[in-house]
Amino acid sequence: MYRTNSDRKKPIGKGWLATLFCVVGVLVMLSACNSLPQPTLTILLVRHARTVANDEGIIMGGKSESDLCEEGIEQAKALGESLADTKIDAVYTSELSRTKETARIALEYNKACCKNIYTNAGLNDIDLGIYEGKPTEELLVTYGGDFINAGIGPIDDPNFVSPIEGETSYEFVQRFGDTMRSIAEESIARGDKTIMVVAHSSACYFLQSELNDPSYDHLDNASVTKLVYCDGKITVPIR
Repeated sequence: MYRTNSDRKKPIGKGWLATLFCVVGVLVMLSACNSLPQPTLTILLVRHARTVANDEGIIMGGKSESDLCEEGIEQAKALGESLADTKIDAVYTSELSRTKETARIALEYNKACCKNIYTNAGLNDIDLGIYEGKPTEELLVTYGGDFINAGIGPIDDPNFVSPIEGETSYEFVQRFGDTMRSIAEESIARGDKTIMVVAHSSACYFLQSELNDPSYDHLDNASVTKLVYCDGKITVPIR
């Protein structure tokens, strides 16, 4: 029996080898790219300084406004002095005047003179519905010390229905968290290294959820929590 040319094994051609080496090279390059360190961003999360409503024991939320009191103005100045030598590439505040005023006063002391100042509704305080603008005592009468669970619900319960016609803590955490990540990615794309975010006491619910740490149950007026954002994750190296 005679074998035809088609019966014989054909040698591997140079073209096939070249293609193989090309594919291997691309895979090696992709692997190297994936191993490169991801850009990081420092976020200085600030609660606004003390307000007149804080002094008077009035409930403030996402729909309520109150100016800084005299103590709050001094707090904002002290905040600015503490960050005077920190190069801040951008500042984000909520839509509410108490965060804007805190940022404005603090930046007067910043030697780098940050010019990138943005307002973002996603940073607004939690909506406290029918209790906004009312004395704190009304909450205590209705809920005692259990307002968190009974009034706005646990941070991990998507099915909780707000009895105060406002925002649940779960809804707030989702909204605030999405905003923080959007801001972080936007800042990294600009090449920012450090930003300041001026928000409200309700940011503590986000920190409890994001860091899985229930000890973040309160944020003092004009306090700073240093966060680090990298590859979609937020961590806290310094409290």
